[in-house]
Amino acid sequence: VAASLAAELQRARAQACNELCNVDRTSTELLEHPLGPHVPLVVALDLMEPHEVGCLLRTCEAMRVRSVVLCGKSPAPCDPQVLKTSVSAQEHLSIEHRHCLGEAADELRNQGYAIWCLTGQSGSMRGESRKRAVNKVVYNVGHNNCDVVVPRPLALLVSGWHNPVDELVDVCEGQLCFPTDPESTPLSDSIAGSIAIYEIVHQWDVGGR
Repeated sequence: VAASLAAELQRARAQACNELCNVDRTSTELLEHPLGPHVPLVVALDLMEPHEVGCLLRTCEAMRVRSVVLCGKSPAPCDPQVLKTSVSAQEHLSIEHRHCLGEAADELRNQGYAIWCLTGQSGSMRGESRKRAVNKVVYNVGHNNCDVVVPRPLALLVSGWHNPVDELVDVCEGQLCFPTDPESTPLSDSIAGSIAIYEIVHQWDVGGR
């Protein structure tokens, strides 16, 4: 009986590990079972480390984002560190380059996109930034945002945590922030950006908004 229980426990653990494992699909699997239509979201990145850019490119592919804009000195997809973490995601994306986030925002706004930015943890925002954001839509990631409509099409501007957010807030109609304890460890750029992208697409898929 003990041997049977041990074998069953081992089988259950192996099954759980297999289900939780993040396995990339092959090109054949992607063709046979595509992810679905692209979502009306453009992601613009600036002041990112190469491995962070690669991770966000991978997130964009998984979340059916078609277009990515790399701004300033953001590393290109051919950078070895980007390639290491993107796992060829750039091959399925339309990637453009612009001088800065402001330039990208102006172009996208002229194309009909609403402009939102990821400002980081709400507890880490400076008072000046809070004042500038008073009349803007604020979407608190992780909270019940039933009264917040995520516009379509949307451009999300994501910059490194060390970059002052004032410039971003100035050019945006809305912002996503993480209402966490200011004493907690900030999320990395790629994790924060990935959560924001997921949150936007999830709202569209589930809420129909």
